[in-house]
Amino acid sequence: HLVRSSATGGAHRASTMRSVSFLLFMAPVATASPVMAGFGSGMTAPTDTDILEKLQSLYAEKLRPLEKKSRYNEMAEPALSDAWFEAKPMVLLIGQYSVGKTSFINYLLGRGFAGSRVGPEMTTDRFVAVMYGDAEKTTPGNALTSQPDTPFHSLKKYGTNFLNRLEAAALPSPILKRVTLVDSPGVLSGEKQRDRGYDYNGVVTWFAQHSDRILLLFDAYKLDLSDEFKDVMKLIQAYDKKVRVVLNKADGVSPQDLMRVYGALMWNVGGVIPSAEVPRVYIGSFWDRPWQNTGMLDLMEAEENDLIEDLVTMPQNNVMNKINEIARRARVVEAHTHLLAHLRAKVVAKWYGKREEQARLCTPEGLLAAYEQVQREHDLSRGDFPLPSRMASVLRAYDFTDFYKPSVERSKKLKALRELTECDIPELITRLHSVQKRRQASKASIVEGFRPLRNVRPPPPDHLFEKKLERQAGVAQPSVLRAMRASPWAQPSSHISSPAAALRRGELSAAEAAPEAAPAPPPYSVA
Repeated sequence: HLVRSSATGGAHRASTMRSVSFLLFMAPVATASPVMAGFGSGMTAPTDTDILEKLQSLYAEKLRPLEKKSRYNEMAEPALSDAWFEAKPMVLLIGQYSVGKTSFINYLLGRGFAGSRVGPEMTTDRFVAVMYGDAEKTTPGNALTSQPDTPFHSLKKYGTNFLNRLEAAALPSPILKRVTLVDSPGVLSGEKQRDRGYDYNGVVTWFAQHSDRILLLFDAYKLDLSDEFKDVMKLIQAYDKKVRVVLNKADGVSPQDLMRVYGALMWNVGGVIPSAEVPRVYIGSFWDRPWQNTGMLDLMEAEENDLIEDLVTMPQNNVMNKINEIARRARVVEAHTHLLAHLRAKVVAKWYGKREEQARLCTPEGLLAAYEQVQREHDLSRGDFPLPSRMASVLRAYDFTDFYKPSVERSKKLKALRELTECDIPELITRLHSVQKRRQASKASIVEGFRPLRNVRPPPPDHLFEKKLERQAGVAQPSVLRAMRASPWAQPSSHISSPAAALRRGELSAAEAAPEAAPAPPPYSVA
């Protein structure tokens, strides 16, 4: 029609173009439903991978440049690698020697891993990252940290002596598809702990920063805490939300002694980690050996089930934990940037005595005064500033006049950081909530994939999972009714030999059953 119109004159062409325009305008209206059906909650619904990719791009665009300019990566924490955003949740096990850290991992896996050895003496002398792999293999520390696509790449800064004490063990275990377990050498006492040849406390701090859960293991027979172990516990105090306490080998003591052991443990831990909230303590015996004292068997089975459920939630909360980590770093980096600018201005303002002024500021007292002033000027939180003693020791190695000074570029980076915390992160959290709602609607249960496979011990009794199943079904059954169900009065009538039961079954007549009264029900029964 258009070709024919080109030969018949302009009037016809104008009429034809109006017809074509009308058709082009009407075409999307007629086909809007099939064309736009893919957009919206169905086709563009966000997933965990989409949210992590967006979070990674936001970090690279709005946070990492300011970390580098303000020297935050030099003074506080290394920059996050791309592998960190893709890494599985990490569980760090810390404890004194021979408390059962390696046995705990073997119990979860249902088998041993390459290089693992269990004994009463110090058997683990290295950090071992137990990861998933299609084939069983071991990767030494130097090769492991040389791969940029692993979350352990930044560990190479701790030197060759440490890398010789680091390795990764890969094996095809279903549990390792969801989490990575990190076994650590037992904390020693005296010179043996201090003469390891590498910065042990620095390595523990690195793993604590990058872990989603920190398990502090204690032996029920050895509750005394060495000074070195207390120092390690103080290192992870800043990550107390990740910490869980495991009282291992609890079946070796009687129920009465277990109460005293638990009280002594809480007393020792509370004296080292001052916190308003009591850390969660799991009591059990986490290895596949026969039970010794069965007086608290139900308690230890229930505690083991709770610990497994806590690990189950880690993959589901992995994305939220990473969003929370980026939000935390953003607040800390903002406070760090303003603090260095304040310190630089203090030193530059002096016509003479710059060195003395810098020395005065590099003290805990001088930094506390600086914290208060920066906090008032920029409306910051006191909790976003580092410990004054640690920051003072770090600042002594720098010249304050070289710090990132206020400029237009710095103002733009701080504005982008504010947008990240006030706009971008809340938007990601909203998208993540929609993903979690769809996941809950799928009713997918992954607890069974985490429950240890037992070869020696019998499986846990079914009634321990009754409460969990009722919670999944949305039924809250009172404990009194559960006790009634377990009592002989609530058993089927074939198990109760009484005239009243025989009358209900039709085995006796009313006259035969009348002389004998039914037994009185227990106080908690329902009439």
